[in-house]
Amino acid sequence: MVDPIEPVEPGEPPVPVVTPIVLRVNARGGGAWSPNDKDPSKLFGGVDLTYEGAEVACDRLAYWQTALKGAKRSFLDHARIDSGPDGRDPDHVIFDSRKATLPQLGFRGLMTPVSVEVVRQPVEPLPPAKPISAATPTPAHAPKPPSADPVVAGSPAPVLATGLVPFRVLLHRLGDFSGELQTAEGWAPYVGWADEAELVLVGDVVETGVAKPRFRSLVLTGHAAQDGQPRKRARLQRLKQPIADAAATKVLKAEAIDWAIESLTITVTFTPEGRLERVAGGLDTLIIGTPGLDTPVEVPEAGKPR
Repeated sequence: MVDPIEPVEPGEPPVPVVTPIVLRVNARGGGAWSPNDKDPSKLFGGVDLTYEGAEVACDRLAYWQTALKGAKRSFLDHARIDSGPDGRDPDHVIFDSRKATLPQLGFRGLMTPVSVEVVRQPVEPLPPAKPISAATPTPAHAPKPPSADPVVAGSPAPVLATGLVPFRVLLHRLGDFSGELQTAEGWAPYVGWADEAELVLVGDVVETGVAKPRFRSLVLTGHAAQDGQPRKRARLQRLKQPIADAAATKVLKAEAIDWAIESLTITVTFTPEGRLERVAGGLDTLIIGTPGLDTPVEVPEAGKPR
C-alpha cells in the first residue's frame, strides 16, 4: 500500500509522483524465465512488446534482471533483441513509437535496426527540485498538482521517485528512419540515416521498478572508410511535411527538405522535460539550409576540444 501524499505547502518543493512501467508481452513461440542473474530469460518465436502505445517487435529476446538501487524488485539489467524469421519483419527489429502516448517522449518515430542491445547504467540522484514561491500566483489554466488528480479505478497507484536510471540502447545497422522531434515550438518532422545509433533513455526509479521513460540523447554514427568502402556520413533532415515511410527518404526531393545536417557523428540532446535541446555535428559537418531558432545546431571549431 502507498501512503497518502501530503499536500505541498507554499515554499516546499513539489512532490515527484510517477506511475510504474507495465509492459505487455506476447511471445508466440513461448519462452523460459530465469530466477537468477547469471542466466538470461528468453522469449522467442516472434515477440511483441507494447507500452503506452509504443511497440517493439522482434524474432527473439534474451534479458537479464538484477537488483535495482531504490527499488524492492529486480529490474532489467541488459538485454539482446534480434531480428529473425519469426519476427514481424524477418530482417529487422521494429521500434515504433509513432503512436506513443507518453508526453515526455521527445522523439516519436519508426526505427528498424537489425539488432538491439540494452544496457542499464548506475542509478543517479534526482536533480534538486525548484521551490515554489508563496508570492508567485498560480495561473488559472495551470494543471493541478499530481496529489490533486483523482486515481482512476483499476490503475496502478502513483508512487514516489527515489532516483534516475539511464539505459544505453544500441541500435546496430539502423539504416533509414523517420519520425518527429519535439522542439520548443512543437513537433517537427525528421528523417535520417545512420549505420549505428545509441539512444540514452532515463527513467525515474520507484519502489516497483522504473517509470516515466524519456530521452536524454541520441547519437547517430555513419560509416567510416574501411575495407575499400568510402566514408558515409550520418544524416538528419528536417522536412517541410511529415512522411509515412522511412524508406521514402531515398526518393526525397530537395524542395521537401527544410534543412539538413550530415556528419560522421551527429548528437541530439534533450532537455530534462524531454524536448529537443540541440543538435551537434563533428569537424566534418555539412549543413544544408538554415536551421530554425527552435533547433540550436553546434559544430566544433577545428583544433579545439569538444
